[in-house]
Amino acid sequence: MDPNIQQPIQEVVRQGLESLPFSTHSVVVAAMLAGVVMWLAGRHVLRMAFVLLGMAGGALAAHLLLPLISTGIPVAAAIVIGAAFGGVVSFVAFRFAIAMWFAMICAALGAGVCIVIVGISMPKPAEEPLSLEEMFLSGVPIEGEAPADEIEGVGPPAPDELSPSEERAMERVRAFAGHLGDEASRMWREIPGEDRLKLVSSTLLGLGLGGVLGFFAPKRSAAILTATIGSAVVMASALWLASAVAIDAPRLPIPVYVLVWIVLSAVGMKVQFMGHKKPADNDD
Repeated sequence: MDPNIQQPIQEVVRQGLESLPFSTHSVVVAAMLAGVVMWLAGRHVLRMAFVLLGMAGGALAAHLLLPLISTGIPVAAAIVIGAAFGGVVSFVAFRFAIAMWFAMICAALGAGVCIVIVGISMPKPAEEPLSLEEMFLSGVPIEGEAPADEIEGVGPPAPDELSPSEERAMERVRAFAGHLGDEASRMWREIPGEDRLKLVSSTLLGLGLGGVLGFFAPKRSAAILTATIGSAVVMASALWLASAVAIDAPRLPIPVYVLVWIVLSAVGMKVQFMGHKKPADNDD
């Protein structure tokens, strides 16, 4: 990434993190611990976590749908039935979920390999990077400041209405999303037709291979997925906490972070595969 773009983004992120309350950082600490478990032992707990998530979703759906059905079933019984149904569906769908996620990861990897190895030159952004002032949402107060509505003497909005500052924030978000979509469309049109064919072909190839590997080797695929995602969560959480406590961490180029992420992912895969035994622990 261009340093002229990367440095302002890092600076505005640092300022935003330092202004957050401590409770927010405690959530990041919990996410970091979960990331460590996912990084080093993800394939051993992923199926269980997926089933528990399905049970929670089934119980919640049963609790919400019960008043609409009016069958006379007790609430506790409906929740138990919903949890059991959700757990069974999650257990059966685990292989398909792994295949889907692994296919998406391999598709992104295929596109990245095509860009780097084949040498596709991506178009440059059409505009100069945003300044720090432009990155902040204009009119939206930060921690320690009074809301603009109170400063202007405007009463609180109705429960189903947005305040003027929230409306300005939504307008900025919508404008940013629209600009991002237009910019992505422009950059895609500027890629030569032959390069676009190579990029699409490599993406589809990665998608297909990832889906096949994820379906027929779900445990190995789960180890790869959890090692890569867990290491990314650990890195992001560590950088977050370092910025939150005002530690002057080195501002490295994006390729360096990617290289560290690849190394950590490889370490996580190695640790998870160390406990992989055959034939008792096969993928069938």
